[in-house]
Amino acid sequence: MPISRPAFATRLLPISLGQVVGMGCGILGVQISSHLITPADYGEYGLYLSLTPLGMWVVHAGLIKSTGRYWGESASRAQLLHELWPAFIRKLPWLTAAVAVMSVLMMRQNGWFSFGLLLVTATLFSATAIAQAALQSAQENWRDFAVTSTSSITRTLLPPIIYVAAGGTASALYTGLGLHALLVATLAALMLRPYWSNSRPTQPPQLTPIFNGPLFAGLALVGWIMAGLNRWIVAAFFGTATAGYFVLAGNISLIAAGLLGSIFTQYFQPALFAAPHHTTAERRALAQRVDRIALGYNILALTGLALLRLIAPWFIGGLINENYRASLPYIMPAGFFLTAALTHSFYHTMLVAGQREKACGPVDLSFAGLLAIGSVTTAALGGEIWWQFWLLAAPLFPAILSRSLARFYLLQPT
Repeated sequence: MPISRPAFATRLLPISLGQVVGMGCGILGVQISSHLITPADYGEYGLYLSLTPLGMWVVHAGLIKSTGRYWGESASRAQLLHELWPAFIRKLPWLTAAVAVMSVLMMRQNGWFSFGLLLVTATLFSATAIAQAALQSAQENWRDFAVTSTSSITRTLLPPIIYVAAGGTASALYTGLGLHALLVATLAALMLRPYWSNSRPTQPPQLTPIFNGPLFAGLALVGWIMAGLNRWIVAAFFGTATAGYFVLAGNISLIAAGLLGSIFTQYFQPALFAAPHHTTAERRALAQRVDRIALGYNILALTGLALLRLIAPWFIGGLINENYRASLPYIMPAGFFLTAALTHSFYHTMLVAGQREKACGPVDLSFAGLLAIGSVTTAALGGEIWWQFWLLAAPLFPAILSRSLARFYLLQPT
């Protein structure tokens, strides 16, 4: 479908520029991290990073998804913002409890410091995610670009700067990430300044109960587990240093799979949410559109990952420190697994766009269960080689499982 000049200038250009800045920062981050941070510290930092989305991927996930779904079409965005804020606050005790449990189970060093820092960081990440969901839903892409590019820059530079200044400890990396979260959340709040208002509500409540209830919180918990699953599998079965190599490889794979996934999601998601979906013919057209999006993304992402792995050895010594040469074999497995997860997310979005939210449960859980069981089983019984083969096969499963289940539920009568 041709892209008009206004759509390019106001939507595709800022979205693409944001991802280009992110890609540049990702490349710079790989260079800085591989030269300044030891594999063991980087492995610990990678595990810590898997905990920081507890708010935006689990506790506040329903609020974020509801914001993305309905902000753009809201008749009173200022009122919706006033509804979001107390709902956000009411969920903080749940986030506190989750962070406490994770701190006890997985972060036994620095006790109260790690707990407090993780809680603040996770809370700020949630607030930023809600603000960006609003900006993207309203297609205010230049404002979102300001947040995205600032986030990429501060996330890349602040942790290693503080790491070096503090003499090289994993807790210094955590501190740098917390400062990054504070700066970006402040900017994101300022981007929503036009909607700050003390006026009394004039519209019926806009928050949808299903997004604020247990369904999407449970699905978000599963999504968070899946996002960090392979890092924990590597650490448990193959060692912390190997986890550091895998984390770096995952960051490299973001250059292809993650960048394209973000562009596709930000560009196509508002149109999918706005698409008609009341008749069977309209829902079938929606499904066909999502199929084209998923296919196009897979072709570009998997090709990009293969090319990235081909040229990766040239990065050793310059972009990537020699100590991280062992990361290279993990680029395609990590990237293929990420591609599978992002492809599945298109079918999840399709169900939300078609107001088949309850169907997200069986579709998401089936997909996550299959990948999780396969990853754990191959790592435990087959060793590292078979585990890597499983990750490489992951892009097949959204096409076979997610697509079939999602279309089945979408095309059911209302």
